[in-house]
Amino acid sequence: MKVTKMVFLVLGMVASAALLANGIGQAKSEQAAEASRKCVIRKQPPKEVIWDKPNKAVFNHAYHVDEVGLECTDCHNRLFTKKIGAALGRKDFNMDSFAKGKYCGACHNGEEAFNAQTECDACHFAPKTRIVFTKPVKAVVFEHKIHVGKAKIKCETCHKKVFIMRKAVFAHLKPVETGSIELKDRYLEKLHKRFCGTCHDSHRAFGFATRCTVCHIGVKGYTLLNKEGKLPEDHQ
Repeated sequence: MKVTKMVFLVLGMVASAALLANGIGQAKSEQAAEASRKCVIRKQPPKEVIWDKPNKAVFNHAYHVDEVGLECTDCHNRLFTKKIGAALGRKDFNMDSFAKGKYCGACHNGEEAFNAQTECDACHFAPKTRIVFTKPVKAVVFEHKIHVGKAKIKCETCHKKVFIMRKAVFAHLKPVETGSIELKDRYLEKLHKRFCGTCHDSHRAFGFATRCTVCHIGVKGYTLLNKEGKLPEDHQ
């Protein structure tokens, strides 16, 4: 009789423990579901997030969540915090970090998703207005629509190896101060070969020393654009 009672007592304790464990497990499951539900019903992020720095770019939340099927936790807080614009305050938020697998580069590596290093126009915007450089000489115009639209040149052909994608990239350059025409010519030739002359070498495109006024409008041209109200934001 005592043995039977003991067996029932043990069975009762096991059953109670099982019920308790099941209850705890269910409670945790309900808590997780509630947390997930709160994540969904909490104020939704905008469909698109647009960064103006370091270069204008767009991120489409709706596409990544609705079309690709990503969860919030796939990016937050592992790659990005949930505060819009927080990444802009980080010095390593750039394409070099992407290439190392940070931020967008964690997926956009050419394997899981398109390569951020080669599909620039998927996120970035090519300027629609002409760029007017005022340094190191005034003034030189550049049209993206001719190079990207007409010539079908890819962004990465010039960026990042030839031109860094940011404004005032030439602000630190100054005209050579010398009375020697030979030294000036040598300085300008070096600049041309380093930048536009990469393509404008009389082979891939017209030579930089053959059709100067196509791009160089000088002080008079700059003044005329300014008077006509056609002068865009100074890119230097």
